[in-house]
Amino acid sequence: MTVNLVRSSGNISTDGAAFTASLDCTGANLILVKLFYGGSSSNGHAVPEIDSVAMTSASVVDEYQGHAHIYTKVNPAQGTVDVDFASFSESPIARVYVIECYSGVDTSAPFYGVDSNRGSNKTEFPLSFTSVGADDLITFGANYTSTNTSREWTPPAGSSEHYSRASGESNATSAATIVATGDSTQTFVLSNDSGNSAIAAGIVLKSIGANFTARKGSTFTVTHSLGTAPDSVTINALACTITNATTTTVDVTVDAAITTSGEYDMVIEDTVAVTSETQTVQVNVVGLPAYTLNKDGSALGNLTGVKAVVTATGEIDGTELYSANDLTATAGVMDSGIYPATGEDGDAVTVSILTGAGEGITFNDALELL
Repeated sequence: MTVNLVRSSGNISTDGAAFTASLDCTGANLILVKLFYGGSSSNGHAVPEIDSVAMTSASVVDEYQGHAHIYTKVNPAQGTVDVDFASFSESPIARVYVIECYSGVDTSAPFYGVDSNRGSNKTEFPLSFTSVGADDLITFGANYTSTNTSREWTPPAGSSEHYSRASGESNATSAATIVATGDSTQTFVLSNDSGNSAIAAGIVLKSIGANFTARKGSTFTVTHSLGTAPDSVTINALACTITNATTTTVDVTVDAAITTSGEYDMVIEDTVAVTSETQTVQVNVVGLPAYTLNKDGSALGNLTGVKAVVTATGEIDGTELYSANDLTATAGVMDSGIYPATGEDGDAVTVSILTGAGEGITFNDALELL
């Protein structure tokens, strides 16, 4: 499952007093707070709390006039969540906060790849992250501590900025996310050299991965939150057979025309109530590829009624894993692979194919994760 930003909000507090900020976290499994503030020290600063419990520190940078904090809490309440900020002894130093809710985060290990960049009299603030997973998400922010009206942030190219304090306001700030994989450097740019301190900081939120893992052809039970019985389930926009649908579960058979292993969106829908939710399933396609059927070095052409039998252990008299009598081929290439219901990647098998024209062949092969 890909990490996604569900909702966000932000603001600034300039009097040092305690305050509470709220955000609707419905559909999220992690709440994150980015907190920036100025001043010569962090005396009197307290970690934000949710339901009187301190949030977990994901990133902390405390340097002269450059303070950036990122905090997280997994599995927040579904609905409005209140984040409490304690009073700050260095009043009236401004505090800028951005609250974000995310879905698809691995709550057992929600973040990694923390980086920050702080300085003055420069305009570029690169952040480096390594080995970012394909479904993970980089989330970051930047702050310039000043009321100077000529300062403004440009977030990294390709990122999605969801909060900013534009030029002309106290504490120019930007918060953004970006989808990136592998080793990644993301650079915030400040509009002018900063005489005061400027700082950027970010972390990588780790994806929970697929909600389910299922073999092509298998049936598995899906738990959903529609509140009504679904009448449609698709994987990669391809219809699947469903049974035993209730207000909380449904049995799904992966009989969709998926021929390549991978992680796919699974949409569970009640088309009458017009409600749906999307989960992720890792589909493992174990089988044999679509063979090319030749005779005397030439493809056999378009065929119908092709028969195939697959037996286990590489012996013709082994346990039968698969049989079919109605396969087809186009220009000699079978129109689909062969997908036994049992057997694992690398298992030795014997394949027997007989065409409708009377040609046949038996050979050894091995099952693959296609």
